[in-house]
Amino acid sequence: MTISAYWWVPTRPARTLAGEMVRHGRAWARMIQANRRISNFGDAVNPLIIKELFDQPVEWAPLGSEDMVCIGSVLDNYIRLGGRGKVFGSGSRTGDVQAGAIDRARIVGVRGKLTARSLGLDEGAAIGDPGLAVRSLTPVVPAQARTGPVVLPHFTDFVGERRRAILEIHRAGYDVVLPSAAPLDIAARIAAADHVVTSSLHAVVFADALEVPVARLGFASEAKTEPEYKYEDYRSVFGIATPRVTTTDILDGGLSRTARDEMDAAVAAIAPQVDGVVEGLFQHARSR
Repeated sequence: MTISAYWWVPTRPARTLAGEMVRHGRAWARMIQANRRISNFGDAVNPLIIKELFDQPVEWAPLGSEDMVCIGSVLDNYIRLGGRGKVFGSGSRTGDVQAGAIDRARIVGVRGKLTARSLGLDEGAAIGDPGLAVRSLTPVVPAQARTGPVVLPHFTDFVGERRRAILEIHRAGYDVVLPSAAPLDIAARIAAADHVVTSSLHAVVFADALEVPVARLGFASEAKTEPEYKYEDYRSVFGIATPRVTTTDILDGGLSRTARDEMDAAVAAIAPQVDGVVEGLFQHARSR
């Protein structure tokens, strides 16, 4: 049986594409110029993860006709646009969802404890981000075999001052990975990195799954930064915050020893927990 699942796709439905061209047209133009893709890897990995967890083929479906929603901050739209499928590890973008807004019978699990709390669930439902199951699809690379740092910006960062800062970081020795690349190609690049700095929550999830030190990347202009809530919700499962660095930190001589120590400490704390979270996802998949 094929699972019909919704995940965010910038080109579907047509109103989403129209909105993206209005809000982020220049950023997407750069993605198309670079690799001819209008895609965001952390959302695009959904069918691969769902197939891995449920061992069934997967097809995209619009909200309102889906069997499931999985990876991504999609619950706000799920509620607003009449989603009806099972919720399996999804999160809210800002936490502005209300207890009882989703029928409890539809909720298998959510991304983190903050989303669980806002929906009025007990913490047993907060099973973690299913993107962590990328560990089942991409081998962990031993630390001594990794080469060079990676910067993976959010797709909205490829305009204006932020794009110029990304280019400066690249010139400082970081390999720039485009978020429009294929999900498992990105997973392999992250797995092989000495460390990752990113403004994408999905990249934090991938790095945690693959035991790679990671920090959030902050820019001088934070007017359109992604919500803090998403990061706090995801890492609440592990009880540890995501270290944060700025473009200035990187360009003024590289990451400090303090920043690297925080990143390494996060790996040491999270890595032993990932297998348990992923196994919990498999158990939930089998039971449903």
